[in-house]
Amino acid sequence: MAEVLVRHGSLEPFAIGSGAQLVARGEQPFGTSITHIAGDSIDCPDASLDYVIAHTESLSTGCETRVFAEWRRALKNGGRLALLIDPSRVDVASFERLLAHEAGLFVDERREDGDCMLLLARRDFERSMRRHFAGVLAEAGWAGRPEGWKDELRFDLASLLLQVGEGRLAAEFYRAVLVADPDSVDARVGLALSLALLEGFDEAKQILSEVLEVDPNHGMAASWLRRVHERARPEPVDPNVLEPALRRPRG
Repeated sequence: MAEVLVRHGSLEPFAIGSGAQLVARGEQPFGTSITHIAGDSIDCPDASLDYVIAHTESLSTGCETRVFAEWRRALKNGGRLALLIDPSRVDVASFERLLAHEAGLFVDERREDGDCMLLLARRDFERSMRRHFAGVLAEAGWAGRPEGWKDELRFDLASLLLQVGEGRLAAEFYRAVLVADPDSVDARVGLALSLALLEGFDEAKQILSEVLEVDPNHGMAASWLRRVHERARPEPVDPNVLEPALRRPRG
């Protein structure tokens, strides 16, 4: 309990405005922070949070990329991350690179906090886009690129288009990826989210249900299935098909 209180004391000053706290299952956030559990979506609109506060102890193994993707989605431009890490367990430089690549969060301050280190990072839409564009330009002139290069680029373009709300174009690029790789779970989820953006809730629901048959622990698919299930047409309804997917455990 003492460790939790110290941790909360270090993070609480950064809970300014509307935000979320990454917690372990069974742990309660302090103040008015929204509960955020690793592997689950944050219950908030896109680009709406002023802050996320977290400690790496609450990051479930294997869920890091999904957590970072949620931070990228939920934080507004200029939104702050205050993150306590244990340098004896985490390579700080590698962790910062992962934050920049996966979450679009760029560390601008580091503070020692007892045996831990407090990383303060900021969500920067423009810098994140420039970073991605620089990578595309670097690969564009590579004569020895592999056959799958175009599909990787199509996936990246689709994801960027989805982030800026261009659902129709995003769906086209995700479909192109699926022509080459029909089993790509990420492309199928991306297509479903694009369709949901276009209010194609029935097709999105069907795709997400199929994804959960393949990967029952896919947290993003489960979260979005709940959302589109409420918006899809009420008829025809087969609760024996839909409800089990909605009740699946999420990682």
